[in-house]
Amino acid sequence: MQQDNNSNPNQAMVNKLFGSVFGNVEQHINTNTQHPSPTSQEPTPATQEASPVYLAKEPRGFKIDLIRVINVLYMLGFFTGKNGAKVTKKEVFTAIGKALNIDLSTYDSDLSRSLSDSTALEKHLSIFDRMREKMVEVFNNYGGK
Repeated sequence: MQQDNNSNPNQAMVNKLFGSVFGNVEQHINTNTQHPSPTSQEPTPATQEASPVYLAKEPRGFKIDLIRVINVLYMLGFFTGKNGAKVTKKEVFTAIGKALNIDLSTYDSDLSRSLSDSTALEKHLSIFDRMREKMVEVFNNYGGK
């Protein structure tokens, strides 16, 4: 049973932000967090349908920026499993990686490396600044004040 998005503003926001990019985020996470019984038939990679969406290769840095955004959304509680069940960060990154046909299995070390090297805070915040600018543009172009 799918949760009503009106009762979970975080889920509604995630689906609004990312839904047009790779569909219902909850569906991808639920697919990853459902644990089949030992007798159920798991689809093989050859029978699984690949997502038609890919992360752009350029400009450089899109992958780490995506990791930063997903990480913050996860920390804000935007992702749940079926019926609101808690999901791990690994489950979230695996589901979104599948949705975007990208290996995000090293998200933790990628994020840790970018936080521990000499990367300035401004670089970490850059993606959020660009997202804010784009949202202001969208708002102003679609009936905003």
